[in-house]
Amino acid sequence: MKAQTFPCLLASVLLMAGTGLAQQADWLVGTWTYQSGQAELTLILYPNGAVEYHVNQGPIHELLAGSWTSEGRNLDLVLDGEVTAYEATRLADEDMFLLSGGDLAGRALSFRKTGRAVPRAAPVVETPPADSLAQSEDRGWEARLPLGLRSNEAKLEVVGLPEDPQARFVFPDAIVFIDHQLYLRFAAEGASFWHLFPDGRSFLREPHGQGLREIWGRYRVVGTELQLETDSGQNESLELRDGRRILVRDELQYSNVLWENARGRDD
Repeated sequence: MKAQTFPCLLASVLLMAGTGLAQQADWLVGTWTYQSGQAELTLILYPNGAVEYHVNQGPIHELLAGSWTSEGRNLDLVLDGEVTAYEATRLADEDMFLLSGGDLAGRALSFRKTGRAVPRAAPVVETPPADSLAQSEDRGWEARLPLGLRSNEAKLEVVGLPEDPQARFVFPDAIVFIDHQLYLRFAAEGASFWHLFPDGRSFLREPHGQGLREIWGRYRVVGTELQLETDSGQNESLELRDGRRILVRDELQYSNVLWENARGRDD
């Protein structure tokens, strides 16, 4: 798994919490930590069923609060009304357990006990206002669709795309997407596909007349603005919205393919 995709795993792990004061396994009570490279996840399970989840990965620091229940090896965790069921397997070293199942796609995360007693005061679980939930979701997607300095490495080949005619036509020292991103728009006249590459190049294939047209150019991101200059010299200003999930061009909206896939799973 590429390093840039790990925030996606973090976001999935964050949705582990369970409601109510049903059965809890005593051995799970305490502070548990998972580490992978620069990423650190800390899970604090309180004896009264409350839970805190701390995520630290570079500049990303998040805290989520909820509650938990367990029965046997099952560890159910709920956040914002969403329940995810996992398995917690205690190892021979009683200060470690493996977390698996749920949406971890076959992976198992090894948590080590780093605190033998939880803090005295359990957190108060409150439902944040709707705008805070939306902002939190946007921050999650910004982490999943990260930006950085333009890469000089050759772009990955994408099946069906023509060769870049002016690969060196880029904004120097531009802030761009670290990973290749694809934005989609579906309309009566057909589908549009907008590729944004880590080398600062842009490729758009869209319906035009009775056929299709293909437009290469260079781009950079300044705040929430995506500045585009086509190889023919046309300049455009687009807007990145909702944690970069949506690209807006003259009131037309293009959705990131990762967002579309996530929406499809939710449906």
